[in-house]
Amino acid sequence: MKKIVYNILLLLMITITSCNDSTECSDCGEVIDGFLFKKVTQDDFVNFSTIDNIEVDACMRYKIIDREEINEKSISIVDNCCCN
Repeated sequence: MKKIVYNILLLLMITITSCNDSTECSDCGEVIDGFLFKKVTQDDFVNFSTIDNIEVDACMRYKIIDREEINEKSISIVDNCCCN
């Protein structure tokens, strides 16, 4: 009986921890087709208020210029920010 309970608990723990990784997001943290993804912050909202559909916590797809500066022309709002 203890073995069955142990196996059920082990299976439950594995299931819970693996649910955080989406199969659509296998490249989390990497550049995908030259783009990065992040959730829009309050600062982003202020800096890029001219972008259509931008709002805090939306997912923003963008490219970087000169190591840290976001290329404003490359910004688009997308449905899923798998990695954040």
